[in-house]
Parts: sequence; C-alpha cells; structure tokens
Amino acid sequence: LPALTPARLAASLPVPLVDGSDPAAGFLAGLTALEPAQLAASIEAAPTRTPEVKLTLARVLIELGESGRAERLLEEVAADRPHDWRIEWYRAVALLAAGRIEPADAAFDRLYSLMPGELAPKMALAACREHRAPQDAARLYETVWRTDRSHINAAFGLARVKLAADDRPGAVAVLDSVPATSIRFVPAQVAAVGVAVRGRPAERLTPGELVIAAQRLERLDLAGEHRDLLAAEVLEAALDWTMRGLVPGGVPGPAQGGDVFGVPLAEQPLRRRLEGTYRALARLTRDREEKRLLVDAANAVRPRTLL
Repeated sequence: LPALTPARLAASLPVPLVDGSDPAAGFLAGLTALEPAQLAASIEAAPTRTPEVKLTLARVLIELGESGRAERLLEEVAADRPHDWRIEWYRAVALLAAGRIEPADAAFDRLYSLMPGELAPKMALAACREHRAPQDAARLYETVWRTDRSHINAAFGLARVKLAADDRPGAVAVLDSVPATSIRFVPAQVAAVGVAVRGRPAERLTPGELVIAAQRLERLDLAGEHRDLLAAEVLEAALDWTMRGLVPGGVPGPAQGGDVFGVPLAEQPLRRRLEGTYRALARLTRDREEKRLLVDAANAVRPRTLL
C-alpha cells in the first residue's frame, strides 16, 4: 500500500457527473475502459465540441500531464458557463497533479465552503493533506468512507494514512471494511496481506498475524505469478520471524500452533515451501536475469542436509 504521487492522488479523486442534457452526454457515457491516451483521442473525435466534451477532455489531459491544454479548454467553458463549479474543480485537480499542494488545498477548501455537504471536496482535501496534515486527512477520509461506501478510494486513503502512522492493525481493519461485492475487494485484501508483512521487522510480527495473512491469501481467487509473489512475501516474513524467535540455547525454534500454506511455523518446513515457491516463480518468468535470481534465491533458502 505505497504512498501515492501527487499525480496519482489527483487521478484517484471523484469525477464530477456529466450534465445529462448536454448533446454529447450519450457519446461521453459510451467511453469506458480506455487508457487516458486512447480516451483523449476518442474525445477529440467527438461529433460536437460541447461544454461537457471540453470538461471531460480537460480532465483526461490533466491526467496525461497536459495541464496547459486543459486550462485553455477550461477557459473556453468558463466563457460560456462562468459559474460552473467544475471549472475550479479541474483547475484544483491540475494543481494537485502538478505537485502544487498548497494552492490545490486552498482551491479545494474554497469549493468545500461553497458545497459543505458534498463528499468530493472532502476527498480532495484529504488527498492534499495526506502528507502535510495526516490527522486531518484521516478525519476527512473516514467521514467520506463512513458516509458512502461507494467511495472506495477513501478507504484506501485512510488505510495509507494509518499505515504511514505505523497503525498496521488499523490499516488492515479499514481494508477489511471494503465490501465483498466491490470490484476493489480483491485489491483491498491483497493490500491487507502486504500491510501485514511487507517492510515489517520480524520482532514486531506475531504468529497469529502470519497465519491470518496466509489464510487471507488462500481465500482469494488468485493464480500464477501474482499469488506466488504474495505467498513468497508471507513465507519470507514467516521464515525471518522463525529464525529470530530464539529459544534458550540460541537455537531457532518453531512457533506454537498455526501454519502458513499448510506448513508449520518452523524453519525447515518453511525453507522447503519457500524454495518451491521461488522455483515456481522461476518457471513462470520469461526474463532470463529474473529467472537466474529466483533460482539463486531458491538455492540459498533450500534446507541444508548432511546427505
């Protein structure tokens, strides 16, 4: 669950609705599942250059980093619709995408004052404050998420803030609150696995957290390389934890109770399972250097025997 760049934060914000009375509303509604560059090309080919076409194209151009072209379109719309709040919204989004956090925050704050009951300005302010004022960001994200569970990015934002504050259980709890019916449920569960084990000192892990992370991954309908990469992370963390869990006499000892992916939390079984996971990943990759590194990792973790 990495921190997002300003551009990615801007792209995560809610998109204002298109005016259904606009002559091009039907055309714009049909533009789905396209990459930004493809979407921009399709909008450029619109049969008519209506205000909604210009606003939509401005949004996509901001995402593509072409804020100059976007501003010219917004100026055209402002000439016809000077009181349309979406003009200032997209200008603020452009500021955020360009990394100009303070003026973006001020612009979104003005919009929030105009529309205090709307969730979109709250989301935008939270995005601006993730790094500058994380407590404010957490409060705003939590308000949005508690009010409307369709704003999934609010949950991910709140989880990021909690993780940055080293509140891993809190981050996992937020990710677990994403409904199973959401298209972002699986990404949320994958993120929860990463939050539990990634970049975490072994001495701060518990056997229960390792077991739950493995069980969480097993419940997901993942296959192939994606699943094996996540499994390797959990197994690496489990092996590291086991090797640091010294018993009297200075010898690594097994944990009491629980297992990960069907093997106990003990050194030799974990080494065998992790070796097999590395070799499975090596078979899947087509990159020769990556394959070599994975085979080397498998050989390095392989249990040592006297035979």
